[in-house]
Amino acid sequence: MKKRILACLLCAALTAAPLSAAAAGEPVNLAPDKPYTIEKGINTDHSYSLYTEDGGTFDADSGQLTDGAKDGYYEAFRALSRTVTIDLGAVCSVTGYEATFYSASSSGIYVPRCISMAVSADGVQYMTVSETERSFSIFGTPNRTSTLGDTLDAPAAARYVHIEFPVEVFCYISEIEVYGFASLQGDEIPFQADEAADYPNAFYEKYAARATSSKSIMAITRPTNRWLTTRRTSCCRISPISTQTEGFRIRCSTLSPSFPATETTLRADGWSKPTADPAR
Repeated sequence: MKKRILACLLCAALTAAPLSAAAAGEPVNLAPDKPYTIEKGINTDHSYSLYTEDGGTFDADSGQLTDGAKDGYYEAFRALSRTVTIDLGAVCSVTGYEATFYSASSSGIYVPRCISMAVSADGVQYMTVSETERSFSIFGTPNRTSTLGDTLDAPAAARYVHIEFPVEVFCYISEIEVYGFASLQGDEIPFQADEAADYPNAFYEKYAARATSSKSIMAITRPTNRWLTTRRTSCCRISPISTQTEGFRIRCSTLSPSFPATETTLRADGWSKPTADPAR
């Protein structure tokens, strides 16, 4: 009798182990068929939104970003940037993301120079968990499909996912994939909401004349956005020097990796000249 019990227990253990491993598994794409919204960096209802080519309009969304296929594109035109907010339907364990873009530099269709991801459980407060730059040049290359994304160092709990990227002229994106597990795994990083970033707009308004005349900063996007879009560069990162009242440091990556990045300091008492970053 004891032998039968031991045999049953051993059999149960052997069959349970593979099930446990399968349950852990690999991260899967959580985004297919999930609803999402798209927000422009600035309102272009009375400008770029009126532009058409061969009778077709841009920024027409038909759910193609989470339909699981990569044969149709959301065609963005100008307006500084796009923020795609995907509702995963429940709080999940997010481990990374990937976005697929099309580029044709001769036609002004560019893969973004950078992309970021922020996560939220309530859709109100967000935590930025990834900011990455394009590592290749799109100039002088044939038309192609490329991906941008990141694998997180540690998973994050999220129901809502922000994917944000700048738009130079045209930006064609076919799919956004958010990887992770449908349920929390217990090893997610603690949530720490991004600080409110209303302050860049106030500084921009103060220095708008000088900034525009020097062809440096053209505009700052929505208040919660920490990326800037400039005339001569593609992606800029704004951060306080030490306190919001002292000023801000703005580091910009150029359109081509062969050119150095620049760093500009915007202080409360004046605007400093941009300096090349020798480390880039």
